[in-house]
Amino acid sequence: MSMRIECPNGHVIVVDAAGAGGDFVCPLCAGSAPFDIEAARHARKDEGKRRSSSRADDEDDEDDRPQKKSSKKSARPSDDDEDRPRKKSRDDEDDDDDRRSRKKSRRRDEDETPEAQDSDDGIEWTPRKRQLQVASYALIVMIVGLSIFLAFNFFNWKWMAFYEMELFGDAKTWAPALFYWLSVPLLYLGIIAFVVAMVMSLWAPSQVEGMASIITCLVFTGIILFVGLLLILNYFELLLGDLARGARFVQIMAIASAACMVVGMMAAMAYLSQLMVFMKLTLESSQAVTNMMFVILLWGVMFALVYISPKAKDMVGDWFGYLLVGAAAAVTGLAEYILVNLILLIIQVRKTIDKYIKDE
Repeated sequence: MSMRIECPNGHVIVVDAAGAGGDFVCPLCAGSAPFDIEAARHARKDEGKRRSSSRADDEDDEDDRPQKKSSKKSARPSDDDEDRPRKKSRDDEDDDDDRRSRKKSRRRDEDETPEAQDSDDGIEWTPRKRQLQVASYALIVMIVGLSIFLAFNFFNWKWMAFYEMELFGDAKTWAPALFYWLSVPLLYLGIIAFVVAMVMSLWAPSQVEGMASIITCLVFTGIILFVGLLLILNYFELLLGDLARGARFVQIMAIASAACMVVGMMAAMAYLSQLMVFMKLTLESSQAVTNMMFVILLWGVMFALVYISPKAKDMVGDWFGYLLVGAAAAVTGLAEYILVNLILLIIQVRKTIDKYIKDE
Protein backbone atom coordinates (compact mmCIF):
# COMPACT_ATOMS: atom_id res chain seq x y z
CA MET A 1 0.00 0.00 0.00
CA SER A 2 1.42 3.37 -1.00
CA MET A 3 0.63 6.93 0.01
CA ARG A 4 1.28 10.29 -1.42
CA ILE A 5 3.18 12.90 0.58
CA GLU A 6 4.50 16.33 -0.24
CA CYS A 7 7.99 17.50 0.58
CA PRO A 8 8.60 20.96 2.04
CA ASN A 9 9.39 22.22 -1.47
CA GLY A 10 5.99 21.07 -2.80
CA HIS A 11 7.04 17.88 -4.62
CA VAL A 12 4.46 15.08 -4.40
CA ILE A 13 6.12 11.73 -3.73
CA VAL A 14 4.59 8.25 -3.56
CA VAL A 15 6.14 6.16 -0.77
CA ASP A 16 5.41 2.76 0.74
CA ALA A 17 3.07 3.09 3.70
CA ALA A 18 4.54 0.11 5.52
CA GLY A 19 8.03 1.57 5.41
CA ALA A 20 7.01 5.10 6.06
CA GLY A 21 8.40 6.68 9.17
CA GLY A 22 11.43 8.57 10.32
CA ASP A 23 13.43 10.94 8.17
CA PHE A 24 13.13 10.95 4.39
CA VAL A 25 15.03 12.77 1.68
CA CYS A 26 13.08 13.95 -1.36
CA PRO A 27 14.68 12.46 -4.50
CA LEU A 28 13.53 15.44 -6.54
CA CYS A 29 15.18 18.02 -4.35
CA ALA A 30 18.94 18.11 -4.97
CA GLY A 31 20.88 18.49 -1.79
CA SER A 32 17.76 18.82 0.28
CA ALA A 33 17.65 18.14 3.98
CA PRO A 34 15.77 15.10 5.26
CA PHE A 35 12.23 15.67 6.59
CA ASP A 36 9.88 13.71 8.77
CA ILE A 37 7.28 11.72 6.76
CA GLU A 38 4.70 11.70 9.59
CA ALA A 39 4.87 15.45 9.99
CA ALA A 40 4.52 15.93 6.22
CA ARG A 41 1.52 13.61 6.15
CA HIS A 42 -0.22 15.39 9.04
CA ALA A 43 0.53 18.74 7.45
CA ARG A 44 -1.04 17.50 4.23
CA LYS A 45 -4.23 16.56 6.06
CA ASP A 46 -4.43 19.88 7.89
CA GLU A 47 -3.85 21.74 4.69
CA GLY A 48 -6.66 19.80 3.05
CA LYS A 49 -8.92 20.68 5.92
CA ARG A 50 -7.96 24.34 5.68
CA ARG A 51 -8.58 24.27 1.93
CA SER A 52 -11.97 22.62 2.41
CA SER A 53 -12.92 25.07 5.14
CA SER A 54 -11.78 27.99 3.00
CA ARG A 55 -13.78 26.59 0.08
CA ALA A 56 -16.86 26.38 2.36
CA ASP A 57 -16.31 29.95 3.49
CA ASP A 58 -16.08 31.05 -0.13
CA GLU A 59 -19.34 29.28 -0.86
CA ASP A 60 -20.99 31.03 2.10
CA ASP A 61 -19.71 34.35 0.78
CA GLU A 62 -21.10 33.54 -2.60
CA ASP A 63 -24.49 32.81 -1.02
CA ASP A 64 -24.45 36.16 0.75
CA ARG A 65 -23.34 37.93 -2.42
CA PRO A 66 -26.32 39.27 -4.49
CA GLN A 67 -27.15 36.97 -7.33
CA LYS A 68 -26.76 38.22 -10.87
CA LYS A 69 -30.04 38.45 -12.67
CA SER A 70 -30.55 36.10 -15.48
CA SER A 71 -30.97 37.68 -18.86
CA LYS A 72 -33.61 35.15 -19.81
CA LYS A 73 -37.13 35.57 -18.47
CA SER A 74 -38.61 32.75 -16.51
CA ALA A 75 -41.38 30.85 -18.14
CA ARG A 76 -43.80 31.56 -15.28
CA PRO A 77 -44.40 35.27 -14.54
CA SER A 78 -44.09 36.42 -10.96
CA ASP A 79 -46.66 38.39 -9.00
CA ASP A 80 -44.79 41.63 -9.68
CA ASP A 81 -44.95 40.95 -13.39
CA GLU A 82 -48.69 40.43 -13.16
CA ASP A 83 -49.17 43.73 -11.31
CA ARG A 84 -46.96 45.59 -13.75
CA PRO A 85 -49.03 47.32 -16.53
CA ARG A 86 -48.90 45.46 -19.76
CA LYS A 87 -47.70 47.32 -22.78
CA LYS A 88 -50.54 47.83 -25.23
CA SER A 89 -50.27 46.48 -28.68
CA ARG A 90 -51.33 48.38 -31.79
CA ASP A 91 -54.66 46.53 -31.92
CA ASP A 92 -55.45 47.52 -28.33
CA GLU A 93 -54.68 51.17 -29.13
CA ASP A 94 -56.98 51.03 -32.15
CA ASP A 95 -59.78 49.63 -29.98
CA ASP A 96 -59.27 52.43 -27.44
CA ASP A 97 -59.44 55.02 -30.21
CA ASP A 98 -62.68 53.52 -31.48
CA ARG A 99 -64.18 53.60 -27.99
CA ARG A 100 -63.15 57.23 -27.52
CA SER A 101 -64.64 58.23 -30.86
CA ARG A 102 -67.91 56.47 -30.02
CA LYS A 103 -68.06 58.22 -26.65
CA LYS A 104 -67.43 61.61 -28.27
CA SER A 105 -70.11 61.03 -30.90
CA ARG A 106 -72.57 59.89 -28.22
CA ARG A 107 -71.78 62.93 -26.10
CA ARG A 108 -72.20 65.20 -29.13
CA ASP A 109 -75.58 63.64 -29.90
CA GLU A 110 -76.69 64.17 -26.30
CA ASP A 111 -75.60 67.80 -26.43
CA GLU A 112 -77.60 68.39 -29.59
CA THR A 113 -80.80 67.24 -27.85
CA PRO A 114 -81.76 70.02 -25.40
CA GLU A 115 -83.90 67.84 -23.15
CA ALA A 116 -82.45 66.92 -19.79
CA GLN A 117 -79.19 68.77 -20.45
CA ASP A 118 -77.54 71.29 -18.13
CA SER A 119 -77.24 74.77 -19.53
CA ASP A 120 -74.86 77.54 -18.46
CA ASP A 121 -77.27 78.72 -15.75
CA GLY A 122 -77.36 75.27 -14.14
CA ILE A 123 -80.96 74.41 -15.09
CA GLU A 124 -81.69 70.82 -16.06
CA TRP A 125 -84.12 71.33 -18.91
CA THR A 126 -86.96 68.89 -19.48
CA PRO A 127 -89.82 69.05 -22.02
CA ARG A 128 -92.23 70.20 -19.32
CA LYS A 129 -89.92 73.01 -18.22
CA ARG A 130 -89.54 74.22 -21.78
CA GLN A 131 -93.32 74.22 -22.23
CA LEU A 132 -93.74 76.15 -19.00
CA GLN A 133 -91.15 78.66 -20.17
CA VAL A 134 -93.20 79.30 -23.33
CA ALA A 135 -96.31 79.66 -21.15
CA SER A 136 -94.41 82.19 -19.04
CA TYR A 137 -93.57 84.21 -22.15
CA ALA A 138 -97.26 84.11 -23.08
CA LEU A 139 -98.05 85.63 -19.69
CA ILE A 140 -95.72 88.52 -20.49
CA VAL A 141 -97.72 89.24 -23.67
CA MET A 142 -100.90 89.01 -21.59
CA ILE A 143 -99.50 91.62 -19.21
CA VAL A 144 -98.85 93.87 -22.21
CA GLY A 145 -102.48 93.45 -23.27
CA LEU A 146 -103.75 94.33 -19.81
CA SER A 147 -101.50 97.41 -19.75
CA ILE A 148 -103.09 98.52 -23.01
CA PHE A 149 -106.50 98.02 -21.41
CA LEU A 150 -105.35 100.31 -18.61
CA ALA A 151 -104.66 103.06 -21.16
CA PHE A 152 -107.99 102.38 -22.91
CA ASN A 153 -109.85 102.62 -19.61
CA PHE A 154 -108.17 105.90 -18.66
CA PHE A 155 -108.74 107.63 -22.01
CA ASN A 156 -112.40 106.58 -22.00
CA TRP A 157 -112.96 108.61 -18.87
CA LYS A 158 -110.88 111.46 -20.27
CA TRP A 159 -112.96 111.83 -23.43
CA MET A 160 -116.17 111.57 -21.45
CA ALA A 161 -115.05 114.30 -19.07
CA PHE A 162 -114.14 116.58 -21.98
CA TYR A 163 -117.44 115.85 -23.69
CA GLU A 164 -119.65 116.38 -20.64
CA MET A 165 -117.85 119.34 -19.07
CA GLU A 166 -116.85 121.03 -22.35
CA LEU A 167 -113.56 122.20 -20.84
CA PHE A 168 -111.78 122.94 -24.09
CA GLY A 169 -113.93 124.82 -26.56
CA ASP A 170 -116.13 122.71 -28.76
CA ALA A 171 -115.34 119.41 -26.99
CA LYS A 172 -118.54 117.81 -28.22
CA THR A 173 -117.02 117.80 -31.71
CA TRP A 174 -113.47 116.51 -31.21
CA ALA A 175 -113.93 114.31 -28.07
CA PRO A 176 -115.92 111.61 -29.93
CA ALA A 177 -113.33 111.67 -32.72
CA LEU A 178 -110.55 110.99 -30.20
CA PHE A 179 -112.58 108.13 -28.82
CA TYR A 180 -112.89 106.47 -32.24
CA TRP A 181 -109.32 107.15 -33.34
CA LEU A 182 -107.45 106.57 -30.08
CA SER A 183 -109.48 104.55 -27.57
CA VAL A 184 -110.91 102.05 -30.04
CA PRO A 185 -107.48 101.28 -31.60
CA LEU A 186 -106.11 100.76 -28.08
CA LEU A 187 -108.93 98.30 -27.39
CA TYR A 188 -108.10 96.33 -30.53
CA LEU A 189 -104.38 96.35 -29.73
CA GLY A 190 -105.14 94.84 -26.33
CA ILE A 191 -107.26 92.16 -27.98
CA ILE A 192 -104.46 91.37 -30.47
CA ALA A 193 -102.04 90.98 -27.55
CA PHE A 194 -104.38 88.41 -26.00
CA VAL A 195 -104.62 86.59 -29.32
CA VAL A 196 -100.81 86.34 -29.46
CA ALA A 197 -100.71 85.18 -25.83
CA MET A 198 -103.26 82.45 -26.51
CA VAL A 199 -101.39 81.25 -29.60
CA MET A 200 -98.21 80.94 -27.53
CA SER A 201 -100.18 79.15 -24.79
CA LEU A 202 -100.92 76.35 -27.24
CA TRP A 203 -97.44 75.04 -26.29
CA ALA A 204 -98.31 74.92 -22.58
CA PRO A 205 -98.11 71.49 -20.88
CA SER A 206 -101.06 69.27 -21.72
CA GLN A 207 -101.56 68.64 -17.98
CA VAL A 208 -102.86 72.21 -17.67
CA GLU A 209 -105.99 71.09 -19.55
CA GLY A 210 -106.60 74.57 -20.89
CA MET A 211 -106.85 73.76 -24.58
CA ALA A 212 -110.63 74.30 -24.68
CA SER A 213 -110.30 77.74 -23.08
CA ILE A 214 -107.51 78.72 -25.45
CA ILE A 215 -109.49 77.68 -28.55
CA THR A 216 -112.59 79.52 -27.27
CA CYS A 217 -110.61 82.71 -26.72
CA LEU A 218 -109.01 82.49 -30.17
CA VAL A 219 -112.36 81.95 -31.91
CA PHE A 220 -114.19 84.84 -30.27
CA THR A 221 -111.31 87.30 -30.42
CA GLY A 222 -110.91 86.34 -34.08
CA ILE A 223 -114.55 87.32 -34.61
CA ILE A 224 -113.85 90.68 -32.98
CA LEU A 225 -110.96 91.34 -35.37
CA PHE A 226 -113.08 90.31 -38.35
CA VAL A 227 -115.90 92.62 -37.25
CA GLY A 228 -113.37 95.43 -36.88
CA LEU A 229 -112.32 94.90 -40.49
CA LEU A 230 -115.99 95.12 -41.55
CA LEU A 231 -116.41 98.36 -39.59
CA ILE A 232 -113.41 99.89 -41.32
CA LEU A 233 -114.85 98.96 -44.72
CA ASN A 234 -118.20 100.43 -43.71
CA TYR A 235 -116.58 103.65 -42.51
CA PHE A 236 -115.08 104.21 -45.95
CA GLU A 237 -118.48 103.33 -47.50
CA LEU A 238 -117.04 100.27 -49.21
CA LEU A 239 -119.55 97.88 -47.61
CA LEU A 240 -122.82 99.84 -47.34
CA GLY A 241 -123.53 103.05 -49.21
CA ASP A 242 -126.68 104.03 -47.29
CA LEU A 243 -125.86 106.07 -44.20
CA ALA A 244 -128.88 104.91 -42.21
CA ARG A 245 -128.19 101.28 -42.92
CA GLY A 246 -124.51 101.85 -42.21
CA ALA A 247 -125.31 103.35 -38.78
CA ARG A 248 -127.54 100.43 -37.93
CA PHE A 249 -124.84 98.02 -39.08
CA VAL A 250 -122.28 99.73 -36.85
CA GLN A 251 -124.57 99.39 -33.81
CA ILE A 252 -125.18 95.70 -34.43
CA MET A 253 -121.50 94.98 -35.01
CA ALA A 254 -120.55 96.93 -31.87
CA ILE A 255 -122.93 94.86 -29.75
CA ALA A 256 -121.68 91.64 -31.34
CA SER A 257 -118.06 92.68 -30.71
CA ALA A 258 -118.84 93.48 -27.06
CA ALA A 259 -120.45 90.06 -26.57
CA CYS A 260 -117.53 88.29 -28.25
CA MET A 261 -115.08 90.24 -26.14
CA VAL A 262 -116.82 89.16 -22.94
CA VAL A 263 -116.63 85.49 -23.95
CA GLY A 264 -113.07 85.76 -25.25
CA MET A 265 -111.64 87.53 -22.20
CA MET A 266 -113.41 85.19 -19.79
CA ALA A 267 -112.01 82.20 -21.70
CA ALA A 268 -108.51 83.67 -21.47
CA MET A 269 -108.90 84.11 -17.71
CA ALA A 270 -110.25 80.55 -17.45
CA TYR A 271 -107.02 79.30 -19.03
CA LEU A 272 -105.04 81.43 -16.58
CA SER A 273 -106.97 79.87 -13.67
CA GLN A 274 -106.20 76.36 -14.95
CA LEU A 275 -102.53 77.26 -15.26
CA MET A 276 -102.55 78.53 -11.68
CA VAL A 277 -104.13 75.29 -10.46
CA PHE A 278 -101.41 73.37 -12.29
CA MET A 279 -98.77 75.49 -10.52
CA LYS A 280 -100.51 74.75 -7.17
CA LEU A 281 -101.89 78.26 -6.76
CA THR A 282 -105.37 76.90 -6.13
CA LEU A 283 -106.43 79.55 -3.61
CA GLU A 284 -105.73 82.41 -6.02
CA SER A 285 -106.97 80.65 -9.17
CA SER A 286 -110.49 82.11 -9.02
CA GLN A 287 -109.22 85.69 -8.85
CA ALA A 288 -108.40 85.85 -12.57
CA VAL A 289 -111.96 85.16 -13.75
CA THR A 290 -113.49 87.32 -11.02
CA ASN A 291 -111.25 90.31 -11.73
CA MET A 292 -111.85 90.26 -15.48
CA MET A 293 -115.59 89.88 -14.92
CA PHE A 294 -115.61 93.02 -12.75
CA VAL A 295 -113.53 94.95 -15.28
CA ILE A 296 -115.95 94.13 -18.10
CA LEU A 297 -118.89 95.02 -15.84
CA LEU A 298 -117.35 98.41 -15.01
CA TRP A 299 -116.76 99.08 -18.71
CA GLY A 300 -120.43 98.35 -19.26
CA VAL A 301 -121.31 100.87 -16.55
CA MET A 302 -119.07 103.45 -18.22
CA PHE A 303 -120.77 103.07 -21.60
CA ALA A 304 -124.17 103.11 -19.88
CA LEU A 305 -123.31 106.48 -18.33
CA VAL A 306 -122.31 107.83 -21.73
CA TYR A 307 -125.54 106.53 -23.22
CA ILE A 308 -127.87 108.06 -20.58
CA SER A 309 -125.97 111.35 -20.32
CA PRO A 310 -127.92 113.34 -23.00
CA LYS A 311 -131.33 112.23 -21.72
CA ALA A 312 -130.37 112.77 -18.06
CA LYS A 313 -129.16 116.31 -18.75
CA ASP A 314 -132.34 117.12 -20.67
CA MET A 315 -134.47 115.91 -17.77
CA VAL A 316 -132.43 117.31 -14.85
CA GLY A 317 -130.13 119.94 -16.28
CA ASP A 318 -126.62 120.37 -17.65
CA TRP A 319 -125.17 120.34 -14.13
CA PHE A 320 -126.04 116.64 -13.99
CA GLY A 321 -123.16 116.05 -16.41
CA TYR A 322 -120.68 116.86 -13.62
CA LEU A 323 -122.20 114.11 -11.48
CA LEU A 324 -121.85 111.73 -14.40
CA VAL A 325 -118.20 112.69 -14.80
CA GLY A 326 -117.58 112.03 -11.08
CA ALA A 327 -119.33 108.68 -11.26
CA ALA A 328 -117.35 107.78 -14.37
CA ALA A 329 -114.13 108.72 -12.54
CA ALA A 330 -114.99 106.37 -9.67
CA VAL A 331 -115.82 103.56 -12.10
CA THR A 332 -112.60 104.18 -14.03
CA GLY A 333 -110.49 104.22 -10.87
CA LEU A 334 -111.99 100.95 -9.66
CA ALA A 335 -111.42 99.34 -13.05
CA GLU A 336 -107.81 100.55 -13.03
CA TYR A 337 -107.29 99.07 -9.57
CA ILE A 338 -108.66 95.69 -10.60
CA LEU A 339 -106.55 95.63 -13.77
CA VAL A 340 -103.41 96.40 -11.76
CA ASN A 341 -104.23 93.56 -9.33
CA LEU A 342 -104.74 91.26 -12.28
CA ILE A 343 -101.32 92.20 -13.64
CA LEU A 344 -99.74 91.56 -10.23
CA LEU A 345 -101.48 88.18 -10.12
CA ILE A 346 -99.97 87.20 -13.47
CA ILE A 347 -96.56 88.34 -12.26
CA GLN A 348 -96.96 86.05 -9.26
CA VAL A 349 -97.74 83.14 -11.60
CA ARG A 350 -94.62 83.90 -13.62
CA LYS A 351 -92.48 83.92 -10.47
CA THR A 352 -93.90 80.54 -9.48
CA ILE A 353 -93.09 79.14 -12.94
CA ASP A 354 -89.55 80.53 -12.81
CA LYS A 355 -89.01 79.03 -9.37
CA TYR A 356 -90.25 75.65 -10.58
CA ILE A 357 -87.90 75.75 -13.57
CA LYS A 358 -84.87 76.58 -11.41
CA ASP A 359 -85.53 74.38 -8.38
CA GLU A 360 -87.09 71.20 -9.77
